[in-house]
This record gives sequence, structure tokens and C-alpha cells, in this order.
Amino acid sequence: MSATTSRRDFIAGAIAGGMSLSAALAAATNKAYAEAPLHINDAPEVWDIETDVVVMGYGFAGEASAISAAAAGSQVQVFEKSPELYAGGNSHVCCGFIQLSTGPGAVNYWRAIAWDGAPEEECQAMADNCALMPQWFNDNVFEVEISENAPERQSKSFNGVTYEQANVINMQIKTNYDKGEGYNKWHALHDVITERYADSITVNYDSPVTHLIFDPQTKEVFGVRVEMDGVEKTVKARKGVIMACGGFENNYDMVREFVRQHYEQFQIGSPYNTGDGILMLMEIGAKLRHMAAVEYGSACQYDLSKQYHQSCSVWDAGDLTHMIYVNNHGKRFYNENVRWPAHDKRYPEPCFIQEAPSLETANYPWWMVYDETRRGIKTIFNWSNPIEGQGWIGIHGPDAGIHQWSDDNLEEVDMGIVLMADTIEELGEKMGFEGEDLQNFIDTVNNYNENGANGEDPEFGRTPTKAESAEDGVGMGITDGPFYATRVCLSYLNTNGGGDRTVEMQIKDWKGNPIPRLYEAGEFGSLFYHYYAGGGNVCEGFVNGMVAGQAVSALEPWA
Repeated sequence: MSATTSRRDFIAGAIAGGMSLSAALAAATNKAYAEAPLHINDAPEVWDIETDVVVMGYGFAGEASAISAAAAGSQVQVFEKSPELYAGGNSHVCCGFIQLSTGPGAVNYWRAIAWDGAPEEECQAMADNCALMPQWFNDNVFEVEISENAPERQSKSFNGVTYEQANVINMQIKTNYDKGEGYNKWHALHDVITERYADSITVNYDSPVTHLIFDPQTKEVFGVRVEMDGVEKTVKARKGVIMACGGFENNYDMVREFVRQHYEQFQIGSPYNTGDGILMLMEIGAKLRHMAAVEYGSACQYDLSKQYHQSCSVWDAGDLTHMIYVNNHGKRFYNENVRWPAHDKRYPEPCFIQEAPSLETANYPWWMVYDETRRGIKTIFNWSNPIEGQGWIGIHGPDAGIHQWSDDNLEEVDMGIVLMADTIEELGEKMGFEGEDLQNFIDTVNNYNENGANGEDPEFGRTPTKAESAEDGVGMGITDGPFYATRVCLSYLNTNGGGDRTVEMQIKDWKGNPIPRLYEAGEFGSLFYHYYAGGGNVCEGFVNGMVAGQAVSALEPWA
């Protein structure tokens, strides 16, 4: 993209032409690469900026990488793609829980979670480095609370197997912020960077890295090209580059190529994750891994999510009191109360079933059906409401001009994205059901109510929610009119594709050779592949950043 047609101007023009922010960001990324000069990766005769370490991205992994390198004596330049208002990537809007698996049994647990997606030595290094991270925080960031878990809490379970002494150490990060824990932790580390490391770390916002600069024969990385205020600048990294640039959730071309994409899905996190780092890895010939690893989130409201290209979602399946899911033929298709889909990299198969021979995907998108009792409990799509202090819409909705879900779930009825009716039959008709499908829907609700009155669900084995099972509870059923329905689909939290790596976080080529002076951290090239441990991406963001920053800072400068 030329200096005369800056990335910012392109995005502004695209939005003015009716394109969403998300689509415009992805289009700008693809346009920049399409217009790149032939020798864009060559080193310039004169560099615009010089530093020891370049860090791409400013989420948890970027913060930890920068702090780690600076604490080891290096000068660091951080380049964050988003404006300052939206900085922090997925870290800034996540739940912030840290899965710190340490102890003699931790390596076996990490090996099981990795599910052949990472070699033995990487799982061992993860376990070892998790044990080192709390003290690293105390020494280089701020004091954290470190304690030993009670004996009954020192094991971890996965897939029916218990791993003893895999959860020995507990680390608590307390902050002075009062939103979601991702927001709170990110801002606490940001404060440390701007105060304690002000002389050694410079953070540049609205400054996307567009290309690596490297030797065409040896692949040794010398620096990067960055777009700053519409002008391309070259940045010399005397020691190395750390790619902490997140995933490609908002690059729909990449999602279509790498992820199961017959089904529309929308990201919960940052719209600035458009796969820039993946394209740079392709340029240098790095080996990619885990490109199909997507962490599915939970149900999201289909219409708003599609309008904004941003997930209007519930947190961890939400409160399912007096709520069921039905497919496009008016039938339930699984036990809603197993808290699925939520935080898992396995395909949510009930959604993705295709009917033979028509190949119809009757379960996708599907319908969320609830009654007046559920409407009045609390906001339904709570990751898109300020109540949780999480999710892109929950944090940034007003600033980005995106609707936040109402507290009482009524505004959306007026908007027409939630249907309301006095009877189940009338609701089914508004949902577009007719004939056999309408009768299916009526029978589905009636059968669920009849069995639910006894706290039973013989079809799928659902058990009552807390509110439904209390002594004075509301019971199971869709029984209290008026009745409501809204269209839902899947959200996802992040992708985990990136470069294959050494235990020092150095990126490899397709022959398994480490690429000189090129490192990564965080969910970019994550250890996680087919399975996921809740809080694991936050943990590896901190752990990998700690390791990558130390490794790069220890290198001798190339010039």
C-alpha cells in the first residue's frame, strides 16, 4: 500500500462504502501484501528506527516479551496494530484466568492437553517455565501472591484421567482495576511498562508491522517494516524480533482456507487479529503449525454478529434457565446444559451434522427459545454487555459504534432481532415454521415441559439449572409467557496457528532449522491444538513472553 494511499485512508474509504470495520481491516491487510514491492524483505541502506528487540503485538505475550527483554538490559520497540484505545488484542477483553499447571505431574498433563500437537521437550519446558513464572513476576513486574494449593486441589483431570501433583502452585495477580480480569491484568502490566520501564520500552500504537526484513539466503532477520501515520518505516532489530501478534480470527479469507468454514462464525476478541504474522511467516518460509486450531466460544446472536462481524455472545454457555435450543425443523438436538459450546478446540459436532443425502445443516444456525422467566433473570448475551467487563463488544461496544445487549433483554425485541409471542404456536410461526416443522416445534416444547415438570429430560438427559432445581425454584420448562426466540450461531475466541518453534520460542523453517533472530510468543503458534485447558492461552502468553524476551536479549547484536 503506497504512502499516498495509507492503510488508514483505505479503511476509512472502505467503511464509508458500506464495509464493516472488521472487513475493512482484513481487506487492508490483504491489499498491503498484494501491493508489496518485489524486494520488500531486503534491508535498507539507512534505517528509520533502531533498537535491540522488536515486539509485534501488545497483548499479554507482547507485554511479557517486552518486559522480559527490557529486564535483561535490552532496548525494546513494541508495535501495536490497533489504536491506543483498542490496544491489547484478545488479552484486553478475555476473562484473564491463568492456567498455571506446575508440579511433578504437570508435564504429563501438558502432554495430554497438547495431544501430539507439541513435542515432549516443549511440554516439559512448559511445565518447567510455569514453575518459574511467579518468581519472574515478583522480580520484574510486580509482586504476586504465590501459594501452594491444598492437597485436594493439586491434581488436574483431563479426558477421564487424573494427573496427580500437576497443579501444585497457585499465583494470584491483584490489580487496582475493576472490570474483567483480562482488562485488569493487561492494564496493570501496561502501567509497569509506562512507569518502571519507560526508559527501555517504547510502545507504538496504530503501527502495524507489514513485513520482516531478512537475508534471502540465510533467512537471518534484521528488522521489520512498519506503517506509521501512513508512511512506511524500517526498524532495525539488532538482536531479534518477537512475533506476539495473535491469530487470524478476523481475516475471513484465512478462516475460509484453514478452518471448517461452511458455517458462519464470529470472533469474540479483537477485530485487529487479521493474520498479518501468518503472511510474514509465509514470506520467510517458516513452518506453520496448528492452523486449524480454533477455540470455539459459545452461542452468539446471529443477526448482530453478522452485522458487525463481531460476536455478540454469551459467556460460557450462559444461564440456561427456562431456555432450550431448537434446530431449523423445530427440534432440540442436544443437552443444552452440558455447557457446550464453550472453551474447546474440538469441533462442536451437534452443530455441524449434515443430513444425508441433502447435506442440509439443519442445526446451524439454530434457535434460542426462552420464556418470560428467563428474560427477567438477567442479560442473556452477557459477553456483549458491560456486566462481565469482557468480550470486545462488552468492553469497546460504545466506542466502536456497536450495540451492547440490553440488561433486561427487551430493547432487542423492539429492534426485531428477538421474536416475541403470547403462545408457542404463534412464536413458531414468527420463526418461519410451518406444516410439519411447526408441529415439531409445538411438540418439542410440550414434551420438554411435560417431562421438565418432573425434573426429567429422557431425550437428552438434561438436568435442572440451579434456579430450576432450588426448593422454591422455577422448575424446568418453557412455560411462562410471553415467549421469545432469537437466531444464534457459534463464536470463537481465538485461532492458535503460527510458527513451529523451539523450546526457546525460536521459529523454525520447514526443515526444522531455527530461523536466526525470529521468535514468537502467546497464542501465535500456541502449544494447544485439538484440546484446551481454560486459562491456558493467558498462561502461555506470560510464560512464552518471559522465555522469548530472555532468549532474544541474550543474543549478540548483528550490527
